Amino acid sequence: MSKRCDNADIEGKIGLRRYCLKRWHKDRSLRVVDACSGYGRVWTELGKEWDLTSWLRLDARRIGPGIIKIDSRRWLSGISWDADVLDIDTYGEPWRLLQSALYRELTHSLSIFLTDGKGWGARGGWSLFLSDLAGIPARWRDRIPHSCPLLRAYLDGMAIRLPMQMGWRINEAFRQKSRFSEAVYWGLRVSRDIFDHVGDGQ
Repeated sequence: MSKRCDNADIEGKIGLRRYCLKRWHKDRSLRVVDACSGYGRVWTELGKEWDLTSWLRLDARRIGPGIIKIDSRRWLSGISWDADVLDIDTYGEPWRLLQSALYRELTHSLSIFLTDGKGWGARGGWSLFLSDLAGIPARWRDRIPHSCPLLRAYLDGMAIRLPMQMGWRINEAFRQKSRFSEAVYWGLRVSRDIFDHVGDGQ
């Protein structure tokens, strides 16, 4: 992850996480898996407001101290881990990483933050992973305008459906557009507990 990507709308990324964490983690104690940690600016800032009892930093590049240099998908799918928060702040698509993470046999609620670099509009394109999941034939992709609002809404629906297809319940979801690019930021609260109420972060 480059420094440019790591810093894109940093205030927007932090703002969405802060809003969600205040709803979902009122005890102010967090165990974080940061799957695309980069320079760590997001959680360094949030660590001033929440107690990060653990902060596992993964990245394809060892940009600084404290980072495990590894393919995050390999770690999430193949190594036992436990956390309250999963952050996938990739410049590309987060969906395959998310899929790998949700295969884990976690039984507690999980707060998930995602950056979809494909985002909205012609410049950002649209997710090939989600279009495959939606069953959109490859031959259609060059014929559909990337900025088509119906397509965007449909693929966003597929994004929400992904955790549900893997046995998770969506308790609450928030989405925010980057101010400076086509990227879209997501905050999801998911649980396997059928008695967990929407909006309840406990």
